[in-house]
Amino acid sequence: MRNLVPPYDPQNLKPWVDVQTLFTLIRDQAEKPTWSRGVELSRRDAVTGELVREGEVQLKVVERDRGLSAKVMLYPQDEDWACDCSSSEDPCLHTVAAII
Repeated sequence: MRNLVPPYDPQNLKPWVDVQTLFTLIRDQAEKPTWSRGVELSRRDAVTGELVREGEVQLKVVERDRGLSAKVMLYPQDEDWACDCSSSEDPCLHTVAAII
């Protein structure tokens, strides 16, 4: 994750973040075109870390070409995620970009 702001502490993050399991869940549930668009967003450095606290990671995903941004919340312990975009896809391209 890039540009994480306090209270990010790598020592405290390790015990509760199992991002690999969440990554696999999101990858398996994403439609192939959505996954591809999320990968493109990730490669364009569209994801910025906003907040890390126990049980939650918040990220901002910016679609510069569309002038839109979305807030993605990842809950690794619960194997869950949420995005505030209007997409009916779950997971959406923002969630895909955020987990990558």
